[in-house]
Amino acid sequence: MQRSPIIELPHDAFIDTLSNKITLALGNVNLIFTLDEWNAFHEMMDDINVALQTNLMEQSEHCSVCGHTDISILYEEPADDELN
Repeated sequence: MQRSPIIELPHDAFIDTLSNKITLALGNVNLIFTLDEWNAFHEMMDDINVALQTNLMEQSEHCSVCGHTDISILYEEPADDELN
């Protein structure tokens, strides 16, 4: 039995082992990376994620009449002395 050249990954992503490329589907857009490009992309996303997680604030409003809770996420810009 021959193995498929496509290896499925989470979130509808896959690796084509013939071309050594990773495809990540984002709605109507497909991002395609070589394995080297994937490492660089992952490092960039990790840096962005750290900056966002450090500065995102969750704000919620609760309606006491109907019980609905509205949650929004806001980016709070760090003070100049907090920047690296």
